[in-house]
Amino acid sequence: MHELTLVTVKRLAASLLGVGKSRVRILNPKKAADALTRDDVRELIRQGFVMAVQKKGVGTTKRDRTKGRGHRKGTKAIGKKLWMRKVRAQRDYLVSVKQRMESPAYRKAYVMVKGNAFRDVATLKSYLVENKMIKQ
Repeated sequence: MHELTLVTVKRLAASLLGVGKSRVRILNPKKAADALTRDDVRELIRQGFVMAVQKKGVGTTKRDRTKGRGHRKGTKAIGKKLWMRKVRAQRDYLVSVKQRMESPAYRKAYVMVKGNAFRDVATLKSYLVENKMIKQ
């Protein structure tokens, strides 16, 4: 019977305090077990034997969560500029060695550059040499 009355007191206190049952704390279970009516629970609240725990605030982690791609505004130029610089350098190199390449080899390498197959000009050079696409 004791446990059942504490559950009832907690429910009544939550209703009186305007909070959820999980935020109600009973500091003196013996006195709370004697409460029978809403007025008894009001008196326990007034005396401080029953209280509501303060609500937890919102953490600052929300700021970290709103940094994703979908929340970004403005230009994406930094990544694009790096890619443009890289591709232009590789295309310039291809044009400079075009005379020493056969026509299908040049076109294949050009398309591979466009498809981001090479990290930098050095990688492109080594690929062309390994696959014998440049005449020495």
